[in-house]
Amino acid sequence: MHQGKSLGNYYQQFFITMKLEQLRAKQQVFVKDFDEAVVADIHRRLRTFQTTYPVSGLGKLPIDEYIYGKFRINQHPTFCYWMEKELSDFGRIAGSPCFQYGVWYGTHGEDKEVRYRKTKKYGDTVEEAYRKVIVFIQNLLEAGAKKDFNAIAANRIANKFKGKILATYYPEIYLSIYADDYLNDILKYFSLDDGSSYKEAPILQQQRLIRWKNADDIMKHWNLTQFAIFINRELNAYYDFEKKGVKKNEENKVPRFPELGEILPVFSTDEIDPSFKEVEKVYTAASSKVKPKKNYAQKTIRDTAVGTRGEQIVMEWERRRLKCYPELLARLEWVSEHTDSFGYDINSVELDGTSVQIEVKTTTRPSTDKIDFFLTEFERTTALSCKNYYIYYVSDILNTRPGIWAIRNPFKENESGVHLSPVVYKASLKKETP
Repeated sequence: MHQGKSLGNYYQQFFITMKLEQLRAKQQVFVKDFDEAVVADIHRRLRTFQTTYPVSGLGKLPIDEYIYGKFRINQHPTFCYWMEKELSDFGRIAGSPCFQYGVWYGTHGEDKEVRYRKTKKYGDTVEEAYRKVIVFIQNLLEAGAKKDFNAIAANRIANKFKGKILATYYPEIYLSIYADDYLNDILKYFSLDDGSSYKEAPILQQQRLIRWKNADDIMKHWNLTQFAIFINRELNAYYDFEKKGVKKNEENKVPRFPELGEILPVFSTDEIDPSFKEVEKVYTAASSKVKPKKNYAQKTIRDTAVGTRGEQIVMEWERRRLKCYPELLARLEWVSEHTDSFGYDINSVELDGTSVQIEVKTTTRPSTDKIDFFLTEFERTTALSCKNYYIYYVSDILNTRPGIWAIRNPFKENESGVHLSPVVYKASLKKETP
């Protein structure tokens, strides 16, 4: 689906923007290796939990059947123990402080006394806090059954615990992915974010993912549990999660990009320096250094992600430029979203209605006066055949102020200051017939 068809499609494009051929390749690998018994086992345990803790019985649930922290004492799994341990492979919520549950049994910070404890926002006593927590859970499940996303977002239960409760009781409606930052990362990884997605409540970010799934010809046949497993495997394999105090040492992994809504590109239309002369570099055995072997599979994934993010940044720039002109905005189209057969990435439009073809080149490096990038022969011939062709060179995309240099077609004949060097050759030959 191309967003250029109508203004309505422009809004829908956020749900299906990962480049289709990349997505199909990932899906093919996932489906080939997927074990359906994993989902069957999870759903069996979900049914056990739902039978043990039915919605209708939550109002009469004793605190010792709910509370986290007593399993080591009596070896009896409680509501919260199920959520954190027994169903840990159905979206992890471990690692968060126990006060996400409202009440718990254990220590707190420097206070090492083991006793019943409560979260202040729920009440002044453990009993009061527990009563309020149960009411909030009941209200949450009522809103969940009605798909009242505003009420879900407003519910005071901690977001990860809230998401786990909804998915556990309604696994066919809610996704078993809960953490705010992780949902942001998923949207960015699959190119599903936009200028406002990072401000949305987790439940609304989940719905973006679910709409994307249901619009896809392959994933629409998956249940939400299988879909969540696909997402988690993809992110765990290729995403470089930054942790405080941990130095990044896998330069080929997909980096953490800034939020689109926080990006303010520095746009430039500077002319090409016609006096620039490329100096041929000569490499000798003495000057060359032995470089570590690269992981080319991961580098390809990183380069693809970086390139796609650059195209997204340009699309966001063009949307902002055209936002006051709905008819022109409707013509904006991310053509390489579905195919590379055009020889450029974006079809845009000048304010006078003239079409513009934009090829995007992207780097994580900061902007400098001298740039270089790779160009296919197809891209070069396309540039020569287009009347209004630009290269948008996007630099420093890991910064909230990346640079965009709009370069009018630099490949026209007799263009000075542009140097093309052949780096790839196609060899064709045929055996002699006896």
